Amino acid sequence: MGAEDNLRSLVDACEDPNLVSVAYDAKKGAEYFKILTEKALLAFINTGMLEDPKYINTRPWELNPHKPPDIMVEAFSFYSGKKYGYIAFMFIPKMQKWRIKSFKKNRDQDPRQLKTALLHSPFAGLRLEKLEAPLKEK
Repeated sequence: MGAEDNLRSLVDACEDPNLVSVAYDAKKGAEYFKILTEKALLAFINTGMLEDPKYINTRPWELNPHKPPDIMVEAFSFYSGKKYGYIAFMFIPKMQKWRIKSFKKNRDQDPRQLKTALLHSPFAGLRLEKLEAPLKEK
């Protein structure tokens, strides 16, 4: 299964609290979104509140107590209204459970703010093609 399929599976699993556990740091990070309980976090995810999720990466879980096998952690950025978030999660086969490892404000620049900043910059009217053309000739 790919990362997007795993995200869909997590979203579906959040309907049943017995299928998903939430790390303490994820619970604390959810407060940025005004989500104060684990139940509310699972409902938030299950009801499609992760707007426009974008895959970031997949990495082995460094603190995996069940090695082998490696457990892979998948990370996505998402929006929730005006807020820009980050979620990392994994499936733990030994427990047959999903685990939300991280749920927090995304530390990266919100691409929507960057686009707005570029539109209002003094260089907004320049066309990129005109800037690149002299570079290609050299």
